[in-house]
Order: sequence, then structure tokens, then C-alpha cells
Amino acid sequence: MHGVLNTDNFNITGESFDYGPWRFLPSFEPGLTAAYFDQTGRYAYGRQSDAALWAVCRLADCFVKLVPQKDLEDRLAAFYPLLEARLAKQMQWRLGVVFDEEDPARDAALARDIFGAANQSQCGFDQMFHDLYGGKARVDGYDDDCWRPVLEALQAAKPRNPAALDHPHFQSAKALSMTIDEVEAIWAPIAASDDWSLLSDKIAAIHQMRYAYVW
Repeated sequence: MHGVLNTDNFNITGESFDYGPWRFLPSFEPGLTAAYFDQTGRYAYGRQSDAALWAVCRLADCFVKLVPQKDLEDRLAAFYPLLEARLAKQMQWRLGVVFDEEDPARDAALARDIFGAANQSQCGFDQMFHDLYGGKARVDGYDDDCWRPVLEALQAAKPRNPAALDHPHFQSAKALSMTIDEVEAIWAPIAASDDWSLLSDKIAAIHQMRYAYVW
């Protein structure tokens, strides 16, 4: 989650940068903000898409004398539907699953159910993707009613890469994350005694996770 997702921190192709204040979600919390000075929640997790649309609108302002207004309005009107469709697909990628047939309505429903279950259960945000990787609950803890629609929908999916399930990363019980508590724990020995071993271990774990997802 970007802490200051303003127009200064987007490039022309849409990527964000300058991650000064940032956070990984400990659990699903739309109101979580990364920047201590963001007292109104302008860049809260649940408002990141609004901030992105604002940036795109300001880009569109630059073209009002060059492009017909209706063309710009049509493009901007497609922002949220496109974002939601891409988000749904990205969540399937994170879960390591694919479906045999394209079904935008199913994809949207699955994404809504995942967010709903994450909100109700308050399980670790990274942990749930780790535990459900491949389309099935690989550990206990997903028996609550809130997870039933998710698991039922995933029955129609198949693992994107079944061999990845045997990768050491997915054999670990704990998901890889970088919540603020862990960042501070990694920084403490660096500040106290120039001990960078925890950071080195974390970087190695990040590389291992990357290989697991592309394996």
C-alpha cells in the first residue's frame, strides 16, 4: 500500500513509485493508512483506486484541447470496470489458480467473496493467499461460513502450476510478508550493532518466493 499516492508518484505508464511511507496489510482493513500525516485517510488502502483515478483524470486534463471530450469521458468511465476485472484476475494469480473458461461475473464474485471473508475472519492478508494457494485450503482454519463461497468457487479452478505446490516456499507454514512490526524488528539490530543478517535472510526469502510463483 502506497502512503502518498498523488500525481507526483505516478509515471506516464501507470506505475507508482517513491514508496516513502508504505505498509503491507496485516489483515484486511480498508481504512489503514501508511503515512502518519494522512490524518483524513486520503490514501487509505480502500481509497487507492480513487487516488489512481484522480491521477488519470489529471492526465486527461492535459489532452482536452487535443482529444474530443466524449472520448476522454468514455475512457475514464471504463476505469473502475477495468480495474475490478484486472484485480479479480490478479487475485487468481496470487492464489495460483486458473479456470478453463472465461467468466467475468464469476471472477468478480470470487474477488468479492475473498474480500468479504478476509474482512470477516481478519486472518492475515498474505497468509490467506499462502494457505489457499492452488485452490484448496492447505491448512485448518478455513471452515467458517464466510469462507464457504470462496472454497466452493475454487472447486471449479485448477492449479496454475501444480509443481509449484512442492516448492519450499509453499511448504512453509508462515506466509512471507513485510508488516511494519517485522520491518522494525529487522531494523533494530542494524541500528544497534550494524547486524544485517535479518535483512539478508528476508531478501533470500523474497527471492525464494519469486521463484515459487514463476516456477
